[in-house]
Amino acid sequence: MKNKYFSILSVCFMLFSIQAFAQPANDMCSGAIDIDDLIGNDMGTLQEVGPFTNVGATAEEGLSADLIGNWFDADPNGIQPSVDQTVWFHFTGDGGTYQLKTLSCDTYFYANDTQMALYHGACDDLTFVGANDDLMGFWNGDWGWYYSFLNFKTEVGVDYWLMIDGFNYNDGDTFQGVADGAFCLSSIKLNPLTDHNTCTDARLLDDLLSAATEENPSQVGPFDNTLLGSNIMPDPNADNVGIECWEDGPTEDGSVWFKFTGNGNPYTITPTFCGDDVFAYFWGFDAQMAIYTGECGELVPVGCSEDVDTDNTMYWPEIGLDTQEGVTYYVRLDGYHWTSNGMEWSAQGAFCLSAMLGNINGISDIQALDVNFYPNPCYGDITLTWEGGDDVADVMAFDQLGKKVGVFLNVRKGQRINLNVSSGMYILNIRSDNHTGSVTVDVLSE
Repeated sequence: MKNKYFSILSVCFMLFSIQAFAQPANDMCSGAIDIDDLIGNDMGTLQEVGPFTNVGATAEEGLSADLIGNWFDADPNGIQPSVDQTVWFHFTGDGGTYQLKTLSCDTYFYANDTQMALYHGACDDLTFVGANDDLMGFWNGDWGWYYSFLNFKTEVGVDYWLMIDGFNYNDGDTFQGVADGAFCLSSIKLNPLTDHNTCTDARLLDDLLSAATEENPSQVGPFDNTLLGSNIMPDPNADNVGIECWEDGPTEDGSVWFKFTGNGNPYTITPTFCGDDVFAYFWGFDAQMAIYTGECGELVPVGCSEDVDTDNTMYWPEIGLDTQEGVTYYVRLDGYHWTSNGMEWSAQGAFCLSAMLGNINGISDIQALDVNFYPNPCYGDITLTWEGGDDVADVMAFDQLGKKVGVFLNVRKGQRINLNVSSGMYILNIRSDNHTGSVTVDVLSE
């Protein structure tokens, strides 16, 4: 069962909302609101519409069966999944691949807890496409992780129907009822990787290196690696060489492949969520990566990475390497294979690939480093030191979403650095040639 968060204020707000809002006009599929503005946008551009509400809405009947394994609530009679207060939206496909998300837009939705389902066809003859309950149900809903997302490929001219519901809290939680409130919808058009799930079909990324600097990493994407968006599935014949550091078996869940040509400079390669202006979502940000040289069928492993920092829930991989001019490098990216409560699934979604000039030494076989710093909290200036290890290390700063916000190369033990970030909590990852460590820093505003 999810961990839900509750307050008297939120209940009062919901009671007020129920009285203040009439039954929404898009309560049923036949009254769906047109959201074609979310379709046809430029690649990687975030579009947003709303706000909308499901307060006072009722349920469309006969849709529960398709939602099994996708929605995880139940009604008072134990029927699961529970379809309760649904509102509907319509758009026409253009052949593109998209990620749709629910989100707050200075609005309130109880526990930020929506559910999403997508259909095509007609309202009286709906065909199920896919559904999602949470962005990340294992994390704190107060941060918006109980909103919903779905990646999918559209067909030109086909009518699509999007159903949004609230999670039904009839399972012993303090609040007994259906989550409702106001929300917005967003979309991002993605590059499908349908034809790039083998080494021989690796997508060319030479532009990944050309724009990379130490202060401003380059970025390409966003890409889609999902079943509904790109038809990416596990490859039973995949070669598992070079993925020994993957901690899910290793399990090949449908790798996607890229390639670039080295230019003689050192780089650090990592997936990202494409920046605050886009926020492409990959489930749990939990990917795995390997880099090779050689030829497909005779690959030579260069680096393998599972997680940047599991202690701080930073599950993106990163690999540092010194490229050789004219040599072809292959990047293999996969989602972690999850098992929980008798269910299995693979992390999928949308992502960008980023390259930073400089080798952060993201290879997996380095030793732990005991890192200390002062003052804490600080106003941006801190002094870093560590026990043992090398006297010089590279430092990378991440915010709470896993975004790189600072890179400091060749920092000496005991050196004072200025993080140059706004107030908040940050994770510093410190890596030398043979050691790695991390600390969490509380930065105050001056």
